[in-house]
Amino acid sequence: MNDVFQLDDRGLNVLRSVIRDLQPQIICECGSGRSTTLFAHLHRVGAIKNWISLEHLSEFVEATRNLIPATQRNHIIHAPLVPSAYGPWYETAHIPPDPIDFVFIDGPPAHSYTFARHPAIPLLTPYCADTAYYLLDDANRRGEKIGISNWLQLPGVELVQKYQSEHGMVLLKRSKPGR
Repeated sequence: MNDVFQLDDRGLNVLRSVIRDLQPQIICECGSGRSTTLFAHLHRVGAIKNWISLEHLSEFVEATRNLIPATQRNHIIHAPLVPSAYGPWYETAHIPPDPIDFVFIDGPPAHSYTFARHPAIPLLTPYCADTAYYLLDDANRRGEKIGISNWLQLPGVELVQKYQSEHGMVLLKRSKPGR
C-alpha cells in the first residue's frame, strides 16, 4: 500500500486514545489501511463487538485484507464510490444492521473529489446509533474544514475536540433529535 495514504503515528495514537475513552462497540471505517489493523486487533481481543471497513479500491481491499487474520477479512467491504445527493460516496448496501456508534473517516481520498468526505455524516446517520461519534482524519485540509463547518449546521452535530496530528483530526458527536 502507498505510505502517502497511511495514517501517521500521532493520528494512530489519537485514534487509540479516542476509542479507549469512548469504548464504542460497533465501528465503521471509511477507507482502509493502518487503522484497519487496529480495529481487527480490538475485535480479536473483545474490546469491540464488530467493525467494518468501507474501501472503494479493490487493490486496497486486497492489500488491507493481507494485513489482518484470515478470519477477519470479511470485515473489509469493497464499496465502490457511487453518486449521491452529497457527491460520490461508498456504496452502503453491505453495511450490517447493527447500529454504528463510532465512524472513523479517513476516506475517500481528497484527490478523488475535493469534498470527498462531506457525505459521511448525512449518509451514514441512518446506520448509526442514536448517539454516534465521528473522528475525521486530515481535518486541516481546505475541503475537510468546509465539510466540518457544514456538518456543524446539521441537527444534533457538535464539535467535541480537535487533535494534533500530521494532518489534524476532529471528533464530532451526532445525537439524533430528541436524544
